[in-house]
Amino acid sequence: MNALKVNRKEIDSGAKSLKPKLVAAPAFGWIRNVRQALGMSQKDLARRIGVNPKTIHSLEVNEINSKIQIDSLKKLADAMDCDFYYGFVPRKSLEATYEAQARRNAESHLARVMNTMALEKQSVKFSKSRVEEIVNELLESESVKW
Repeated sequence: MNALKVNRKEIDSGAKSLKPKLVAAPAFGWIRNVRQALGMSQKDLARRIGVNPKTIHSLEVNEINSKIQIDSLKKLADAMDCDFYYGFVPRKSLEATYEAQARRNAESHLARVMNTMALEKQSVKFSKSRVEEIVNELLESESVKW
């Protein structure tokens, strides 16, 4: 098994075990939610990271608007004695995504061949098994194009 396939399988395995444990972000964001759960004011949090309390308000708004920087989130999490996690969780397995792209590559290739042959007045049809052969070749050689 080559390195790319191993990497996809590792990510898929980790994501599969992680997905059921994921929690949607609170409506007012993690910063505000955790800060308030700790009974910490914006002023308290600001003092812990060495900024103005207005900055905490801005950071909370930026989090809700998806405009906050990762380093800010790390700093804030640390100030509230939390760990910060960042990652991508595939909607379906990466292996399935890669395979679907290989299928699109194979179908596109065969469509071009059929078009070329039709231009030469040579009609040609390809079976599903031929599509599968090309898909398997692309997967084996890790030569799927995006």
